[in-house]
Amino acid sequence: MFEQAIIIIFAVSIPIAFCGIFLGGAIMKFVFGAAYAAGGPSLAILLLTMIVDYPGGVISVAIFAYDHQKALINASIIGGVSNVLFDLILIPRYGITGSAVATLIAQTLNNAYLWYVMKKINHFEVLPRLKK
Repeated sequence: MFEQAIIIIFAVSIPIAFCGIFLGGAIMKFVFGAAYAAGGPSLAILLLTMIVDYPGGVISVAIFAYDHQKALINASIIGGVSNVLFDLILIPRYGITGSAVATLIAQTLNNAYLWYVMKKINHFEVLPRLKK
């Protein structure tokens, strides 16, 4: 059931993220007006975090259910520290887009750690089954 939940989350989040990537500027212009269309690239990058964060939510709950809360604290530290570091590196040069990239990298590191911990607790396979 755990694997099936993650597969369903990927099946929903991947199309939404890729639609947002291609339509980010148009979405910003439609919702907020032409003055905000420049935020389209940042929106597109942040929509990529859906692919990482949505399954990460299910994995976090599973880790909690297995009574490994320390891993959740470690993941929060990894995500927070890496986000601050990448923000300091990327914002001065790339502005809001750099901040979006920093957030994407930090979320990826955070959730990769959670994925690794969960595989150690209870091995699971998602990618081979995702093709179906």
